[in-house]
Amino acid sequence: MTRSYLIKSILFLLCLSVGISQNRSRGDAMQAPPVNWEKELDLSKDQANQMRIIEDNFRNQMMDIRQQGGNDRMAMREMAMEMMEKRDSAVKGVLSKKQFKTYQKKLKSQRNARMNQLKKRRSGGKNGGMGWRN
Repeated sequence: MTRSYLIKSILFLLCLSVGISQNRSRGDAMQAPPVNWEKELDLSKDQANQMRIIEDNFRNQMMDIRQQGGNDRMAMREMAMEMMEKRDSAVKGVLSKKQFKTYQKKLKSQRNARMNQLKKRRSGGKNGGMGWRN
């Protein structure tokens, strides 16, 4: 009886650890590497500090939205879009027009890269292949 219990416990822990590791790898795949705005936009030290504050606040607010979101994806999406607009408005006040255009282009390319990554994952990594969605 105890041997059977021990084997079941070990199998349970093994399955649990595999599941946790798969969730972590999925989450990491969806996150783009952080952008070094100071370098990308040729920011002054003051601009770099302000950008860091804006990005930190945005990141914290997005994590709060994800944690509080529950199952209502549309409400989460709306809140996230609102937060992005507020962030962009704050960033616009820090950057020059040229820097802001570069900022927007970089964000757009990141968004496109994430979408392409998501499409690949959904199609099983095959171009035009049958994924879990048809």
